[in-house]
Amino acid sequence: MQTQSNSIFRKFPEKSFVEEILVKLNFLGFYDTKYFSKQDISDREFEEICILIESYYIPCKAKKFLNINNKITVLRQLLHCVGYTLESQEKVFYSKKTIVYTIKKTILDDISGNYLVSFN
Repeated sequence: MQTQSNSIFRKFPEKSFVEEILVKLNFLGFYDTKYFSKQDISDREFEEICILIESYYIPCKAKKFLNINNKITVLRQLLHCVGYTLESQEKVFYSKKTIVYTIKKTILDDISGNYLVSFN
């Protein structure tokens, strides 16, 4: 994942750093399978995280993204750097539609190798 150029980060965060961020946000790590919503991430915790990750972002992107309205976006960006993503679903709780998320490993199919294609 870290070989591609990126227009958001100055330097890519390490996998251990991203996992530390997840733990600070009350996740068990990359393999936490619970569903959560934007409201489950407290504003205070997120502001503390923003201070830690600001040095990784390009300054103009830090100004744009590192605020409490972009919790899910920032989490998605961090996870993408280390080969994970957020999968979203709409759920209805108490007659109110809410988007819930879960952390998933990005599956990249290895298509390198020798293949034989035959047409009959």
